[in-house]
Amino acid sequence: MRPFLIVGQGLAGTTLAFHLLKNGASIEIINNPELPSSSKVAGGMFNPVTGKHLAKTWLVDTLYPYLHSFYSEIEDLTNDRFLYSVPIYRPFKNDQQKNQFTKAIEKHDLKDYCEVVEEQTTLSKGIDNPLGGILTKHSGRLDVKNFLKASEVHFSKLGILKEGQFEPDQIIHNTSSVAYKDKEYEKIIFCEGAMAQHNKYFNWLPFNPVKGETIDFKMELDIDRIINQGKWFMPLGNGQYKAGSTYVWHELDQIVTEKGKEIITEGLQQFLKTPIQITGQEAGVRPATKDRRPFSGPHPEFRNLYIFNGLGTKGVSLAPFLAKNLAEHLILGKEIDQETTIARHYALY
Repeated sequence: MRPFLIVGQGLAGTTLAFHLLKNGASIEIINNPELPSSSKVAGGMFNPVTGKHLAKTWLVDTLYPYLHSFYSEIEDLTNDRFLYSVPIYRPFKNDQQKNQFTKAIEKHDLKDYCEVVEEQTTLSKGIDNPLGGILTKHSGRLDVKNFLKASEVHFSKLGILKEGQFEPDQIIHNTSSVAYKDKEYEKIIFCEGAMAQHNKYFNWLPFNPVKGETIDFKMELDIDRIINQGKWFMPLGNGQYKAGSTYVWHELDQIVTEKGKEIITEGLQQFLKTPIQITGQEAGVRPATKDRRPFSGPHPEFRNLYIFNGLGTKGVSLAPFLAKNLAEHLILGKEIDQETTIARHYALY
C-alpha cells in the first residue's frame, strides 16, 4: 500500500499519525512549524462535565476512558510525561447555583463524574468558596506542547516527519491515488487547524474559528487542582499556573491583547483572593465549527483528499478517539462517526 500523507502536526495530525502507524500503515507527515497553531498554545484541560447548566460532554463515556489509555501509551512509547490527572473544583457563586447544580447532577446522571462538596478549607486562604462547590473526577490536563514535541522527536527518529510548507498546487489527482510533488500517496489528510479556512479544497466547510487567550502566572499559594468558576486556572508545577480563557469571533489572529489579559484577571478576582504575578500570555485561534462537531472524511469530489479538523475547544479529549475512528476507516474501511463525517455538509460544496 502507498503511504498516507498527513499535512500538519498539531493535535489532530499527531493523534492520527499514531493511529495509522498502529494499524500498520506507512505514513509521512509534512509540517510547517512557522505557521500559527492553536495546539501550541492550548491550556490542555479536559473536563467530562461542562456548560452553564452542568451536563456530560459529548461522547464522554467513550472518549474519556480512551483518552487516558491513549496518552499513557504514548508516554510509554516516547519515555516522556504529559498527561496529568487533576480534579476540577468549581466553587458555587451563590445559593441559587448550588441548588441548580445539585439538581443537575441527579437529572443528568453525573454521579460517576462529579459530586457536591462542602467548603474546601484547605483552599479557603486563597479561594473564596464558603458554599462549597462541585468536584469533578476523570479530569485533568495534557501538556500539549510537550506531547507535540515528544511526538515530533519520535516521528523524526522514524524518518517520517518533514518540515516545510505544503503546496496544494503540486497535487495531482489520480483515479486510485493522489500524487504530491511526483510521489504517489494513498490519501492526503489535511490536519491544518484554523489554517484550513484557506485550503482551497475544504474552505467551503462551515468553520466558526474563535480566538482565545491565556495567561501564565505565579503566586505564593500551592493549589493542586484546577479551579473553574467562569474563568479557570490550573497548576503547572513549581508554583506556576495557567489561566484562561477568552472567546473572540473577530480579530482572528495570534496577537495577545491587554483586553484579553484584563478579562482573565478580572474573572480570576471573582474567586481568587491571593495576588498573582503574570509571567506570560499567549493567543491562538481554535478551529471550531458552526454545529460544534468535528470534520472528518473525504472531499466530495476528490475522494483521495481527506480532512480531520474542527476539534474546537475540546481537542485534547476528542482527538484520540476520533483519530482512531478515521484511521480504522482509512485502513479497515469502517464507517466514520455519523456526527463527524463531512458528508453532512456536502450540500454546501
